[in-house]
Amino acid sequence: MKKMMLVMIAACIGYGASAQTNHGDGSACAAPSDTAKQENYVMMYKGKMMKIVSGTPSPLTEPVKLNNGAKVNVDGSVNLPDGKTIKIKENEMVTMSGKMSMYKAPAKDKSVSQENYVMMYKGKMMKIVSGTPSPLTEPVKLNNGAKVNVDGSVNLPDGKTIKIKENEMVTMSGKMSMYKGK
Repeated sequence: MKKMMLVMIAACIGYGASAQTNHGDGSACAAPSDTAKQENYVMMYKGKMMKIVSGTPSPLTEPVKLNNGAKVNVDGSVNLPDGKTIKIKENEMVTMSGKMSMYKAPAKDKSVSQENYVMMYKGKMMKIVSGTPSPLTEPVKLNNGAKVNVDGSVNLPDGKTIKIKENEMVTMSGKMSMYKGK
């Protein structure tokens, strides 16, 4: 019975979200996934409905009418043409082409996490905080107890010392990897 209900809901979502018109601009979550292929979309993000237009997110302030007559409301409910109502859940998105799916962060460089890190770049140690690079001017203590020095040497908690090589990065949690670029 549950499977049948899920199949029916999935069919309604596919039918109800077949296409969407653009009603506004965008400003507060990340860019669309590869599956969205830079299409405009709406999504539930941190409990709020957002619209993303040309990669720029903004809060959804008015209902968005889909081409098939369905309507996405500010509270995340979707009124389908057949009178049924469904609710968009956290991190679910509906593209302008009407595809509903779970949002996936863009795959820029999987070796670079969202956390802050330090790296050797063009022979100089850099710290990257919230995506903004700046020269490393004083040692940085990592969460695992290691210390990264301005010259790129790393004093490990066990007393050993290693050297960061060009394009190697170390996250604040102490994970070390090669930076692959964008």
